Amino acid sequence: QNPFAVILCCSDSRVAPEIILDQGIGDLFVIRVAGNIINDEILGSIEFSRTKLQTKLIMVLGHQHCGAIIEASKSTEVTGHIQSVINAVTPAVQQAEKLPGDLVDNAIRETGPYDGTY
Repeated sequence: QNPFAVILCCSDSRVAPEIILDQGIGDLFVIRVAGNIINDEILGSIEFSRTKLQTKLIMVLGHQHCGAIIEASKSTEVTGHIQSVINAVTPAVQQAEKLPGDLVDNAIRETGPYDGTY
């Protein structure tokens, strides 16, 4: 493998980075997780790709109608480990509440900005 980019994307089955970006096997280092959340394991995967595979680009690929964001915007409790995903995307929803426009669309955009930690 010789990926030129790390793509952090949602685990939604409708989001396929290789197809969207017209790339083949080995071209992208894809990390899929509901809500594009960042945790230590995701950061470790990004660091691995950057340091060991020499990828040059880090991209966060959001998408419309993200289920994790929609659930977090409802402010209702969910069961099991799904709640940890909701908890992780809730800050993006809270930030989006301050913005004009559609709450879910704005929250999706808020999950992606690079904060300089990797």
